[in-house]
Amino acid sequence: MATKSLTIALLGVPNAGKSTLINAIVGQSLAAVHHKPQMTRRNLLGIHTKNNTQLIFIDTPGLHKPEGVLNEIMMQNLNEALAEADLVCVLLEADRKPPAIITDAISRLHDDKKLVLLLNKADVNSKDWVLDPKKLITQFQLPLFVVSALKNKGIDGLIDYLQKEAVEQPFFYNEDDLTTATCRDLVKEYIRQEVMEHLHQEIPYHVGVVIDSFEEKEKKSAIKAAIIVNRDSQKGMVIGKGGKTIDKIRKAAILRIKELMGTPITLSLYVKVDQNWIKNGTKIKEYF
Repeated sequence: MATKSLTIALLGVPNAGKSTLINAIVGQSLAAVHHKPQMTRRNLLGIHTKNNTQLIFIDTPGLHKPEGVLNEIMMQNLNEALAEADLVCVLLEADRKPPAIITDAISRLHDDKKLVLLLNKADVNSKDWVLDPKKLITQFQLPLFVVSALKNKGIDGLIDYLQKEAVEQPFFYNEDDLTTATCRDLVKEYIRQEVMEHLHQEIPYHVGVVIDSFEEKEKKSAIKAAIIVNRDSQKGMVIGKGGKTIDKIRKAAILRIKELMGTPITLSLYVKVDQNWIKNGTKIKEYF
């Protein structure tokens, strides 16, 4: 049987549910997910292969007007994903009207790309819905799927549709691959997510992670990583009184990394201040 494949970019505003969706599709926590927006900073591939069809999903940063070097790089990553994709899935939220930046993007892409609308967050109480699927189809003249990425509902219908859109060509990746991200990449994501989880509003999104050492062994792996902050005042926030906060971050990250790697690990974390790194393109790419 001839093989088919399709590359799909996920497009949506911050916190629309792109990362949750890609994790649900591949069946593993690859992308960092959090209720705060802008957890995704770079493009991450999720690969779904079934029978003779391979679907390659690109999880992208949330669409927004860029302010500063960090945001500009994020939008460059997004534009690269859109250019590479055969099809674009545009995520809308059932309980929120599409912002102008999304409707403008749909209009701009309409003539150049195959587009599909995903009405996400279908698990929200129907009384809180502000979007009507039938009206959206009429408005945009595009296929639409109602899904809940969080509850893993409606996704099978989307997959079936995308498989039919796939074109005959060799697989780009091995059949058992779920992502092109390395263990190091995912560990960085997990640590950064736990920093945001445990610090809530105390620290902005100017947090990076650098893996200093990564020793993977059969019996026990050892990882040492630095949490990068932008100002001296943020260092104490991450460490916490008596080191309690960074220890909570470390323990939570260990649980996720153990599940990923399948072996016990030791994780050493420390905080490094790099003044205004978010204004330096080279450092942004290193700390992403």
